[in-house]
Amino acid sequence: MNKKRCLLLLLVLLNFLTFAQTLKGIVTNTSVKGVGDDTELSDKAKKPTYYGYTYSNGVSLLKLISNEGTTIDTTFVGDEKLKDKGLETVYTYIKSHEENYYKNFNTNLYRLEVSNKNQINKNVSIKDTIPVYNWSLENLNQTIAGYNCKKATTIKTVGPRVINITAWYCEDLPISDGPMDYSGLPGMILQIEVEKNTFIKFEKLKYFKGENMEIAEPTNKTKMLTVQEYIKNR
Repeated sequence: MNKKRCLLLLLVLLNFLTFAQTLKGIVTNTSVKGVGDDTELSDKAKKPTYYGYTYSNGVSLLKLISNEGTTIDTTFVGDEKLKDKGLETVYTYIKSHEENYYKNFNTNLYRLEVSNKNQINKNVSIKDTIPVYNWSLENLNQTIAGYNCKKATTIKTVGPRVINITAWYCEDLPISDGPMDYSGLPGMILQIEVEKNTFIKFEKLKYFKGENMEIAEPTNKTKMLTVQEYIKNR
């Protein structure tokens, strides 16, 4: 067998090993403080939501597996001296009944499908390109789900708000993806910290090298919007 043919077969083999891989895991999403403030949430509101994650052949799906609903908490906000006068603020935390994050890196397609029976606009359908983040890599390490991870930071702009994001990614898992809409690092993102208020973390994951599976794109339940159209119409 000549050198040219050997090289061709080697490239085919490397291509197969690169794309023939499946990653499955369980992700938790836990909020410990209120959105946009430092209000400490109750234990009930801190209850994590659980997602199942699957990646294969350049496509990923994060699917809500918790049986969620509406959580209502009464939390006192203000001067502690006035607490006995019953001056309270009531927070209503609405969690999704269905939630699907889909990324197809082969076609640069991002899809988000959210359904909630307790909201007026109960269905959300988003179709856009995969979000791009300008990550800054840092020389810090942490072990997550048994994997050595490195730190990266970025910011996320949602309307007028600028949100600080910290990611922990694993170079030993050669997949440039992560939970929710996050991706774009030289390895799998295993944890996201949103302003130290919300923690999105892989609790378990298993890597199947040399295996592929089909991942179907979610079916939209309402008119599909881009990310910016959705933010504008909120």
